[in-house]
Amino acid sequence: MKTVVYVDVLLGVNLLLAWFLLRATARITSSTASPLRLAAASGVAALFTLTLLAPPMGMAMQLLVKLGGSVCIAAVAFPHTGPRALLRRAVWYFLLNLLLAGMVLCAVWFGGVAGVETNNLSVYFDISPPVLVLSVLAVWLFMRLVELLFTPVQTAPVEMQLEMEDRRISLFALGDTGCHVKDPLTGQGVVLVSLKGAEEQLPPRVRQAASGFYAGDLPDAQTGLRLISCQTAAGTTLLPAFSAKNLRLRQGRRTAKAARATVGITREPFEPGGQPALVGADWLEQMG
Repeated sequence: MKTVVYVDVLLGVNLLLAWFLLRATARITSSTASPLRLAAASGVAALFTLTLLAPPMGMAMQLLVKLGGSVCIAAVAFPHTGPRALLRRAVWYFLLNLLLAGMVLCAVWFGGVAGVETNNLSVYFDISPPVLVLSVLAVWLFMRLVELLFTPVQTAPVEMQLEMEDRRISLFALGDTGCHVKDPLTGQGVVLVSLKGAEEQLPPRVRQAASGFYAGDLPDAQTGLRLISCQTAAGTTLLPAFSAKNLRLRQGRRTAKAARATVGITREPFEPGGQPALVGADWLEQMG
């Protein structure tokens, strides 16, 4: 007996599931995304589940469509930081989708729940909300286990929050004990933020001033931009820097905060992982 598929239920449930899976993907890949981008990507993911209603495709085509859909969804959900980072996020989202489907199938199998329709690697479940919630929880716990097992303590992402021009910025930062960039005026360590990786969160005036500097324009004091020296493998360079306030850092149970901080703006994200920010040795030492 064929299961009756309600399109509104199919789209609504998968919209919710995609939101949580994208949050899990962001966590496990140390990526950041605005709620608006996550909502838009969840909508795209829900639309892709309509392949359930399409004529059956061969397995190779099913995998191609599913992987291609994962790439599209990841591109909508997260800021572009390079093809490698995009592929990494898409693969994790794809794997978490498969894991969730497996969890729900197990729940249906052992729970004796009827009403399952599968086609083109899309699954429709006529199941109760508790079973669905428990399945999502199982995926989240699996993700946390992977994070604990495979993310070394010394390179675990640092959750960073700060304010620039009354705009609250939240980013995951790479912790680097080899970074010793200091503000010559305050002697304080400089927090580095990628112009490309955090473009959507930076205040417009900061973004425009930093972009203008890298385009060859002279610094404008009215924008609050000043230059700090930075030693790299290629030699000494200058970074545009701005003042920030209410800096908060957290890495596991370790935390640090400061009323004032200096933020240096770099061109590209930081590797590994294409992180949008970097916290150096001075701040890592203060986190207790």
